[in-house]
Amino acid sequence: MKAFCMAVAITLLTTMPVRAQGISYAWWVKATFEPREEMVEGVPLRDIDRKWLRASALRAADLPAEAAEKGETPEAYGFALALEADLDGDGSLERAVVGVFQTRSGEVGRFLLILGKSGPTAPWTKRALFSETGAAGFSALAMKNTTLLWVTCFECDTGCGVVYRWWRFRLQCYSCC
Repeated sequence: MKAFCMAVAITLLTTMPVRAQGISYAWWVKATFEPREEMVEGVPLRDIDRKWLRASALRAADLPAEAAEKGETPEAYGFALALEADLDGDGSLERAVVGVFQTRSGEVGRFLLILGKSGPTAPWTKRALFSETGAAGFSALAMKNTTLLWVTCFECDTGCGVVYRWWRFRLQCYSCC
């Protein structure tokens, strides 16, 4: 039995580096995007964040080719890049969009922008902005009951929920670990 255990251990140790080299990450983990616009959803960047030089809302056309394969789209996982819902309970729809940005100092990152309208024909205006610097990477949205979810990974137990309390939107992040 001892010899068998030793043989298994040697086999595992000698084959592990080969397996590690074959790791393939999901497209949403490795995807990065180039911020390129001066407006998001018709709102000038100066009205979103004065530090931003460029930003872009993510669109399906921006995603890598793997994202179009069967079962790999954001929708296949129950997510979207933009959605409209009554996020504050006032009976009017807000629009939530995800995207990437670059600051004037060169930092990049991802954002979640919540827009609202003062009336049915009024233009969208910023209600809330959540951003994180680091990578200009992928993120997506979903509604779970009355909570807006913002995630960067479809298969991870981490993300953030957006709740409306005390007349403002707040981000409540969670992690399994």
